[in-house]
Amino acid sequence: EKRESIEWNYEIKNNSSEYLEYLQKKKDQEELLKTTPIQLNPFYKKKVNEYFNNLTDE
Repeated sequence: EKRESIEWNYEIKNNSSEYLEYLQKKKDQEELLKTTPIQLNPFYKKKVNEYFNNLTDE
């Protein structure tokens, strides 16, 4: 007997109020993290900037 896999298909409706609320909260958190001054050495500072750049590209 051969097993079959069934993919889970989930689509996000871009205009739903829950999705828009999620995006707003995400944006607020990103701004808070960007504006909170923390002391990092240059290596980690670069990593944090790369992380935020990746978030904004999505």
